[in-house]
Amino acid sequence: MLKTKELIILPDNSNQELYDKISDTIDWCGEKLVSRVYPLLVDLTDKIAVKRMFGNFSTPFHIPDGHYWCFGRPPEQTSAKRQLKKYQLAQLLDILIGSVTARATMVILYNVKLKKPVIWIYDGQHSVLLLVNFILETSDFSMKHLTEVIEEYKEEFGDDYWNNKMPEIMYDIEHFANHFKEDTFSVKHLVSWVPEIKSVLKDENIMSAIGKLHITDEQRALKLYDKENEHVTAHSTMQKVSARIAGTTFADLIFKRNYSIKGVN
Repeated sequence: MLKTKELIILPDNSNQELYDKISDTIDWCGEKLVSRVYPLLVDLTDKIAVKRMFGNFSTPFHIPDGHYWCFGRPPEQTSAKRQLKKYQLAQLLDILIGSVTARATMVILYNVKLKKPVIWIYDGQHSVLLLVNFILETSDFSMKHLTEVIEEYKEEFGDDYWNNKMPEIMYDIEHFANHFKEDTFSVKHLVSWVPEIKSVLKDENIMSAIGKLHITDEQRALKLYDKENEHVTAHSTMQKVSARIAGTTFADLIFKRNYSIKGVN
C-alpha cells in the first residue's frame, strides 16, 4: 500500500511496484469504505508519455493494453473547449515563465471497476489540458489575444517592471506578437521565433502538473470541487483587494503607512 502522504510521480509505466501499491490502496479503500489523499506530480516533459497518458482523455474507457496510467474527464463534466480564450493564453504565458504551475484535483474511484484505473480530473482540467495541448501541438492561439495579454501585463506591472524585471523570454514573445502577421499561431510558429521555448518544454520544473490524488468513491468525488475551493469564498474583502493592488502606489498608501484621525485616541 501507499504510505501516508507518499508523493506519487507519473508517468512511470515501468514501475510495477508503484502500480501494485496504488492498486492495493484502491482495494483497501473500497473494502473499508474510506478515502485517502496523496500528493501527485505529473511530469509532462516526455511528449510520447504525455500522448499516452492523455490520448484517451475523452474516451477513458478505451485504454490500450500496457498503459498503467491514463487520465480522463468525468462523464458529468463538459468538454474543455476554452483553450483559445484570452485568459487561458495569459495562464499559459504565466506557466512558461514559471510564475504558476498547472494544478488539478485528481481522483481514482474505487467503486468504478475498470481493467486499468483511470485517474479522473475533477477540477483543473482546463489548466492541465492547456499545457497538454501546447505540448502535443494540437491548439492554435489568437494573435489578437496574445497582443492584448502582453498589453495587460504592461499595464498591470508598470513600465519600469516590464522593461527591467521580466524574464528575457517575455521580450522575445512580445517581439513575436509585434511582427508575426497571421491571425493565429501554433506552437511551431512560436518556437521558430522564440527558440528558448524548446528548453522550456524539457524543463520538468515548468512542464508539470501538480495536485492531490483522491482515492474515494463517486459520491464523495462529486463534492470535491466545493470542498477544495472553500478557501476562495472564505477570503475577506480586504484580502482580495490587497492581492489585486499589490505593488502599486495605492497599496503602499493603504497598507504601509500609519494614519491618525484628529480627535481620536
